[in-house]
Amino acid sequence: MKLPAFIRRHPIGWSSVILAVALLGGLALRLSGADFCLPMEHCHPDEHWLLNPALKMLRSGDFNPHFFIYPTLFIYILLAVFSLTFIVGVSAGMWGGVGGIKVAPFLLAGRLAAGLLGTATLVAVYAAGKRLFDRNSAAVAALALCLMPLHVSNSHFIVTDVPAGFFCALALYAAARVAGEGSAKHYRVAGLLAGFSAAAKYNAALVGVNIIIAHWANPRREGFWSANLLRGIAWCAIGFFIASPYSLFELPRFLDGMAHEIAHYRRGHIGHQGDYNRLFYIIFLSSRGFGPVLAALGLYGAWTMLRRFRRENLLVLVFPALYILFLGGYKVRFVRNLMPVLPYLSIWIGVGAVALFSDVRASWPGLGRIKAWKVALPALLVAFAVPGYLTLGESYALARDDTRVRAREWVIQNIPPGSTIYYQSWSVDALPPDRFKRSRDRWSWDYYIGTDRLSRKYFAMESWAREKYEEVVEAYQHHPLMVFEGRKENPFYYTANPSVYIMKRDPQRTRIRAPQPPPAPAR
Repeated sequence: MKLPAFIRRHPIGWSSVILAVALLGGLALRLSGADFCLPMEHCHPDEHWLLNPALKMLRSGDFNPHFFIYPTLFIYILLAVFSLTFIVGVSAGMWGGVGGIKVAPFLLAGRLAAGLLGTATLVAVYAAGKRLFDRNSAAVAALALCLMPLHVSNSHFIVTDVPAGFFCALALYAAARVAGEGSAKHYRVAGLLAGFSAAAKYNAALVGVNIIIAHWANPRREGFWSANLLRGIAWCAIGFFIASPYSLFELPRFLDGMAHEIAHYRRGHIGHQGDYNRLFYIIFLSSRGFGPVLAALGLYGAWTMLRRFRRENLLVLVFPALYILFLGGYKVRFVRNLMPVLPYLSIWIGVGAVALFSDVRASWPGLGRIKAWKVALPALLVAFAVPGYLTLGESYALARDDTRVRAREWVIQNIPPGSTIYYQSWSVDALPPDRFKRSRDRWSWDYYIGTDRLSRKYFAMESWAREKYEEVVEAYQHHPLMVFEGRKENPFYYTANPSVYIMKRDPQRTRIRAPQPPPAPAR
């Protein structure tokens, strides 16, 4: 059968096939399981920081978030998504006005928005990689990010990290346009997107360094300190204040929010802190992140960009190094903070894969007689085996019935009405208030519900109290009333399906008293 003339004139290359697989697979991986843990509303400890302000704006019409621990760009994106969700809900008869809305549909809509932004990041990576290098490198880079398990996992949550990665990828593409063409319009767009990146996540403000690098790489610039460079830097600030306007209108509160987060990162966060964090992030990316094979390809890509040096290559090299150097200087270690640099590291991998393939074929003339796809396809399957396995496992965990939902149903059916229940944050919620009493005293309860992931962290925040918690575990967790077994591994901290323990106080045991802090030393 003769192919249509259009297809014969425009044959589909392997880069197009890889890109299509990355985009379709990335969309499926990031949207499937977005309803995890519903109808419960508190299954991730940080979603409420963005969900609640957006819902408050929807209900009140007050667009001031009144807090600045997080910047507000994603909150305003959520507000637009929630406005559309509200209209759909009215059309479907789910509510009649803003006073009657239910949280669960908006939680799902926000997660879907995060998943779409995560998928759109793949497109931005391809566009930037193609602009700076070639189609094949760009397609492999998109595939690397598609299967990056940390990126897939966090694309299911209403948090700032995936949106920050999206805008950082767009900022890279805009900076590449500055380096190649360098008109005043390109400087404005590059600055605007760098400002949006900072308004998505404060750490991402470091992406603004790419404007300086792109200006240095621009062959058409007239001197270094030109009007275009100053224009690009000014538009960084303009972009930030467009997306986070109340940081200017409420400057003292904005500065207090920034100071709070800086102090938090310097002080540490129980369960997510440590020393030598620069090394920690590098080891994580090489093992549980991209996997050892892709990490090696990324290093080969960085080496290739250095030995075949062009000024534009620094657009991909400098920001990740500067970001990890900066982030690793703090005591807090949240791996999701790596999201802004993942698009850049994916391009390292794409460049490394294509360069290694070309170098090997050039070194072994016998391979030149073999069709390229017969060598490249098995190599890609081996390289993506580890991240693919981890990503599919994470997606399966999110798509299946969450252990906390099953535990909630069991509690409603089996625990006697009127019982006093203490349940750990992000274990179960939405228990009928007319059926059970919720204990606010973590030391006084008839039933205790906790998970294997956050109990140690949130049950007792001080060392003297943590020792008492170990006594509770010894007394009850080894003989729980009911256990819902979850995943034994938890590489990305706040993911789905923890093991849930439901414990009943043993009336034969001595009442466990709340621990008392040690007396203050005498002066």
